[in-house]
Amino acid sequence: VLFYGSCNATSLIDPDERGNRVFDQVGSDHTCVSYMCHSERLDESMLDEDIKTADLIITQPINDNYRGKPHLSTSYLLNERKSDTPVVIFPPIWFDAYYLDYTSLNIDGKAVTEPENAHLGGIYQCWKNKQDATDFVNNYVNNPDLFSAEQFEEKARQNIKSTATRENKCKEYASLHSEVYPLNLTPFYKDEYKTTLLTYTWNHPSQATLFKVATMIRDIVNSMAIGSDVNLNANHNADTFDSHRWIIYSSIQKSVDFATALHPPSIRKSDGSKADISFLCDSYYKVYDSYINQ
Repeated sequence: VLFYGSCNATSLIDPDERGNRVFDQVGSDHTCVSYMCHSERLDESMLDEDIKTADLIITQPINDNYRGKPHLSTSYLLNERKSDTPVVIFPPIWFDAYYLDYTSLNIDGKAVTEPENAHLGGIYQCWKNKQDATDFVNNYVNNPDLFSAEQFEEKARQNIKSTATRENKCKEYASLHSEVYPLNLTPFYKDEYKTTLLTYTWNHPSQATLFKVATMIRDIVNSMAIGSDVNLNANHNADTFDSHRWIIYSSIQKSVDFATALHPPSIRKSDGSKADISFLCDSYYKVYDSYINQ
């Protein structure tokens, strides 16, 4: 069974910190392999072999000339798989309405990709104003009026619309190829975005979203007769991205029905040990200082 796509796809069989996997049972006669399409360590020859021999493929839309390599694309995968291999395809997970202050950043025309690609506008402004972590917490994290309910709703609307566009791409593949089964996540988003935290970052699904994706895949796959016995079991205890949670500002609370305080950020040092917001601010400040001193 081949899992191929972004971290959304590989997270379905990657263990979380407690060793739990979303798909913890696949069937005695099958093994699982996963490849992250954007990884610099991607073994392209092994991926190619697995595309051509897999009994089941779970994937996401990947552009025809992705990274300048057509053989990494969804079109290639669909054309080169075995003729009777089913493909379940789901849209990239993206829901950033909870993280309105996170953004990409350029300084003097240079993209800043450290300590992460994503930056917090509040931390950057505090750095510019020579303010410390306490100011960031008071003026941004704990400011109930920083973002309005209207801003949240508009961003959520955009997220749902963009997901629908990505779903249409999945449906397009299904219309052009046999044995392709697209997932439709927009109803889940529309029903749950206020009552359930859908993502831990822009594009890392929460436990609830990952389990929803898994159950949709499970129901499709288990209704088929594939190979000798691919039989997926979705484990609701798995929480693959629990160790990578962003800060949810208190101003988001008025827009949602779940308690944001139950979803604290997971801030880690390079060695994996836990850290606090002061460490987070210092990490960004050091990077910004380095750009100014160049």
